[in-house]
Amino acid sequence: MNRDNSLSFWFRPISSLSGAGPKLTALVTELVGGDQLRDLLLYRPAKWLDRSLRSSFDDLIFDEVQTVRGTVQSFSGASRGSKVQKVRLSDETGFLTLVFFNSNTDYLRRQFPEGKRIVVSGKIEDFHGERQITHPDYVVPEEKIDDIPLVESIYPLQAGLTNKRLSGFMRQALSDAPFPEEWLQSELLNQRKWMSFEDSLRWLHMAPSYEPDTIELARERLAYDESYARALSFRRIRSVSHSSGAVPITTAEGIR
Repeated sequence: MNRDNSLSFWFRPISSLSGAGPKLTALVTELVGGDQLRDLLLYRPAKWLDRSLRSSFDDLIFDEVQTVRGTVQSFSGASRGSKVQKVRLSDETGFLTLVFFNSNTDYLRRQFPEGKRIVVSGKIEDFHGERQITHPDYVVPEEKIDDIPLVESIYPLQAGLTNKRLSGFMRQALSDAPFPEEWLQSELLNQRKWMSFEDSLRWLHMAPSYEPDTIELARERLAYDESYARALSFRRIRSVSHSSGAVPITTAEGIR
């Protein structure tokens, strides 16, 4: 891909992404402050969640988002007067309960047949000394564990837009993006221990592992790019202003 085609990608509309219909495009455009892919990819997460797999239920930590695998032991539909449905999982170290409110009983029963091996991810709660997750963020068959990101970027959102949907657009755009040549000098990159622009964006939106220091360096480098681009824009405006000259003002007496 030549340089012009490489740059043109960044100016494509967000609506060019698969699944970005008019309503979603409008929501994303308002959120990221622009309607082009460059606006989307330069929108920074607020935090990152470690969703790497824990070894067992016994290794889970209360009040933190965790990912673990287990076997469905039982499903309990809502009793009369109750809206709570529960799925009990087991592993070699103990039990974990998944709690659902107002969910379709038949759907849950099909999703959680006894003996099925699944991977779940969500916030671990302490319910009378027992581990539970209320409405897990992810529930996938064991063979589809890769559908759960090892590290999930969490973005500032607005009504009508979910983090999963926005993350999907980020990943789709990144997978297709052609990156221009690095514009920062290697001396500066080495001095600050920064990665390339491409690697920084990938760590921001699709970090391969939970490494807070590396993620912070990526965020810092992209913040520098933003400030540098803003400074160049102001410099260009001043240059144009000076080169245009000033229009002389003549008074009624002809004095300038």
